[in-house]
Amino acid sequence: MNCTATTMAKEAFSTVVSINDKAISLMCDGQDFNVAYGMFNRGIAILEECYGQHDMGYRSFHERLDYFTVAGNLTPISYDTGMDSVSSFSLYSNAMTLVQTPAAVPGLSSRIEDAFNILYTSILFNAGLCLHLRGLSTGRDSDVRNSLAHYETAYGVLGTLEREPFVSVLELAIWNNCAHIHNHLLEAREVHMCLRLMKSTLCEITDDWSQDIPSQVSAFSANILMNANHYS
Repeated sequence: MNCTATTMAKEAFSTVVSINDKAISLMCDGQDFNVAYGMFNRGIAILEECYGQHDMGYRSFHERLDYFTVAGNLTPISYDTGMDSVSSFSLYSNAMTLVQTPAAVPGLSSRIEDAFNILYTSILFNAGLCLHLRGLSTGRDSDVRNSLAHYETAYGVLGTLEREPFVSVLELAIWNNCAHIHNHLLEAREVHMCLRLMKSTLCEITDDWSQDIPSQVSAFSANILMNANHYS
C-alpha cells in the first residue's frame, strides 16, 4: 500500500469512528433512529468503499495498518421497555464504540491489525440495533426482521478474530439480539439455535480478562437460563 492509500485508510478509519459516535449520540439523546440509521449506513459505505478501492480482502488490507490500536467501549441506549412485548427475553441495548489509542497502553483491550474488522463489525451491530429499536418503537415488525441482516453480516465479519473481551461481548450481543428478534416473531427453532450458539460462546470464555467487560455476560447468561426450558 502506498503512502496515499495509507493516508486514505487512516482518514477513513477516523471518519467512521466519528460517524459511529455521532449516530450513537442521536440514539441516546433523542432516540432519532431514522437519522442515526442513515449515519450508520454512511459509515458502512465508507468502509466498504475503502476495501473495494484497494481490491483486497479484509485481512490483507488491515495488516498494513499496524499503527492502529483500539479499545472497545459500551454505550447503553435507554429505551422504553413498554415497546418491547417480549418480557422473557431481554434485548441487549448497548451500542459499540471504539477509541483509537497509543500502542501498548496498559489496561486497554488492544488489537492492531484487526482494527478495521472490529470497527466494521461494531458499526454493523449498531445499525442492526438502531433498526431493531426503531421497529420496536413503531410496531413495525419489518424493521425488526430487517435488523437481522446487519447482525448476521456483523457476525460474518468477526470471522476468526481473537476472542478478546470486547469481541466476545460483540459475538454474544449479536446472537442475543438475533434470538430476541426470533422470539418476538415466535420463531422457536431459530431461538433455540441462537441460544445454543450463545451457550457455546460463553463456555469458551476464560477467567483471565483484565477489564470490567466480563460483567456484561450476566445479561446473556440470564437470557439463556430463563429461556432454556422453553426452547430446549
